[in-house]
Amino acid sequence: MNPKSILEEQINKRLRSIAVVTAAIIPAEEVISLQKNMNRSNSYSQKLKQKLTLIQEKEGVIEWVFIFSMTEDGRLIHLVADKGFVIEPREEYIGPPEMMNVAYQAFNGKAGVTPIYEDKYGEW
Repeated sequence: MNPKSILEEQINKRLRSIAVVTAAIIPAEEVISLQKNMNRSNSYSQKLKQKLTLIQEKEGVIEWVFIFSMTEDGRLIHLVADKGFVIEPREEYIGPPEMMNVAYQAFNGKAGVTPIYEDKYGEW
């Protein structure tokens, strides 16, 4: 294995473990309640934002922690994220194919990692 492959594998494992931890500490009921009431000041939004910010701060190596929902027609809508996230709640995310494919896979229970890519928000 070459050094690049080893590094990509380690990053992939690390990010997958963060995704699993995030999913484990975020109750589905809170996300469902937030989807029903997308008011940024509601208690579910504030509580989830605090939890996601804590995960981001504790991990230290990831830039953002966020939750999106997918509409029936396949659009990705930002629900909530850590305090530094660049996409506003309720905003639709339209990204490059590599990101959209990983996002769609995530909604089918498959965590994934994209290569670095660029969109209107910057480099990810």
